[in-house]
Amino acid sequence: MVAGRFITLEGGDGCGKSTQIAMLSARLREVGHEVVVTRDPGGTEGAEAIRNLVLTGEPDRWDSMTSALLHFAARRDYVERLIRPALEKGQWVISDRFADSTVVYQGIAGGAGADTIRDLWNTAIGDFKPDLTLIIDLPVEEGLERANGRMQRIEDETSREDRYEKMGNDFHQVVRQAFIDIVKKEPARCALIDGTENPDGVHTQIWAAVSGRLLWMADAQAYESPQSPCFTADLVGHEKAERQLLEAHTSGRLHHAWLLTGPRGIGKATLAYRFARYLLTTGSGGEGAGTGPSLFGDALEATTGETMALDPDHPIFRRVAAGGHGNLRILQRSADEKTGKMRQEIIVGDVRRLHRFFASTAAEEGWRIVIVDAADDMNRNAANALLKILEEPPEKSILLLVAHRPGVLPATIRSRCQALTLSPLSEEQVVGLLSARLPDLSSEDHLALARLGAGAPGRALGLAGEGGLDLYRRMIGVMGNLPNLKTADSHALADELAGRGAEQRYSLLVDLVLYWVGGLVRAGARGTAMPEITGGEQELAAKLTRRAGLERWLAVWEKMGETVERAERQKLDRKQTVLALLGQLQSVFTAS
Repeated sequence: MVAGRFITLEGGDGCGKSTQIAMLSARLREVGHEVVVTRDPGGTEGAEAIRNLVLTGEPDRWDSMTSALLHFAARRDYVERLIRPALEKGQWVISDRFADSTVVYQGIAGGAGADTIRDLWNTAIGDFKPDLTLIIDLPVEEGLERANGRMQRIEDETSREDRYEKMGNDFHQVVRQAFIDIVKKEPARCALIDGTENPDGVHTQIWAAVSGRLLWMADAQAYESPQSPCFTADLVGHEKAERQLLEAHTSGRLHHAWLLTGPRGIGKATLAYRFARYLLTTGSGGEGAGTGPSLFGDALEATTGETMALDPDHPIFRRVAAGGHGNLRILQRSADEKTGKMRQEIIVGDVRRLHRFFASTAAEEGWRIVIVDAADDMNRNAANALLKILEEPPEKSILLLVAHRPGVLPATIRSRCQALTLSPLSEEQVVGLLSARLPDLSSEDHLALARLGAGAPGRALGLAGEGGLDLYRRMIGVMGNLPNLKTADSHALADELAGRGAEQRYSLLVDLVLYWVGGLVRAGARGTAMPEITGGEQELAAKLTRRAGLERWLAVWEKMGETVERAERQKLDRKQTVLALLGQLQSVFTAS
């Protein structure tokens, strides 16, 4: 049985944890998980009894150390009696607060000492920690106003859990900063959530963190995969583009919006994250800026001026990778609230959250940065909403738009951005990158993936991780039987891609089929031979082009693309779509 996951929500009083726990638990149940909701202290009979002791009464009822001991007594009881058994059953546990709150409230704000509290943590429950901690950040005044309003609605004053709310503004300012510091120190476990948005907006941030770290990634090793642009420290083949960005920054005349274009998987998002980390590290000035500490105390060392490279162990690198930097937002496709599945486009609601981001007080000093990945995913309303930001850019803001197909963007957006086009890498460069990242593969597979990647290392790495090379070999094997496709082979492939959980492989095969037929058309137009990737491609291409000319294959390619788009739009059966694509290839030979 797969072990469950333990998620905690933290933050200052009144930040909205209860509302978000209800929304998150419902969402997880919708996608098939069994969920246990609890609170700290509480969750078991003994822990609930202690809860009444520590959360009611006057602020001086307990000193910080006594309060911490009571919290950990309750915590040990409910970890051993509730949380561990639930996780062992494969259930997901969501807790309103956990031990981080004791570190913050009693250890830091209360003066007992963070190290002392962490020692108590280790003594009481060992190294037991949440899989993911979501820290909701909200200005203290707003949070206390919410919390006090909630308490006033409770008629029995003796039952009001308002002991901490009574501790004053200064105390809660320390609490807020201490929670933010936890994100900085443990970015792999924690995510900072902007609590100033409406409940739906906060939930969208939370769902992105939960789905990105716990649902879509199989384990921590996958989460830290170097294939993801936010984790990639190296930049290969785009030194010229990097120098252009560096020169623009050091000149003091950095344009507020950049449009990074080029084929998918070429390294555009990698460059965007690299530049974002550089700006967050060097501060808001030009050359020589940012050598002092940031708001979080991160050392902002100046770079050499020739590169934007940052050590993966640097605090800024780690916080960006964990989605925990308050001055960086990523605009991308979000999950549909009703289905839990990723939308096919960026919607206007996604963009409107950026307006709130720029309108609120900056979480930290320096640049506020947005990476749009990918800009061509925006629908018309979303594009218009982003245009408003581009027309009146906030001070000290940078927007980095990643675009695979910049031509689909409105001209009004393109005209307000500084364009930076990235070129495909050489085959040698991609092979070198694959050899370093995937040393267990053979040199033949490295070369085949490099050629399939067509100069885009991200595409090549993605194909390797998704079994794309084996799927490509199988596709060529099936197509090699043309003009007499073997029914059994075609149906076996289609059945496999129509099964439950095969959505990714289906999308991959569709991409490979269209890529190969498109390559056939391009080779014919240029008068060149198809590249040999796994063997047999040139023989197959020669067979197909002997049967029909370039114009006919162009029409087939376009028709196959229309078939795929219609299948996606109408949610058609995947098996029938695969058979339809193969049938369109077969039709060239059967046509009179």
